[in-house]
Amino acid sequence: MPDNLKDILSHLATDIDQDTLLLYLQDKLSDEKKHEVEKKLLNNEFASDAMEGLQQFKDKQKIAYMV
Repeated sequence: MPDNLKDILSHLATDIDQDTLLLYLQDKLSDEKKHEVEKKLLNNEFASDAMEGLQQFKDKQKIAYMV
């Protein structure tokens, strides 16, 4: 896999850290924190598309390994 695909979360939104994005994808954030992440993603089309693709993973624990 090309190296640039391994760092997909690092290029999403600079105002959301990668750990928070991983927790969001693993559904481990409070509803309030999820809402904050979603509001920030609304302003970034690439980030929204990337998150949508990552949400398709059935095993959410593998997301951290992939990124």
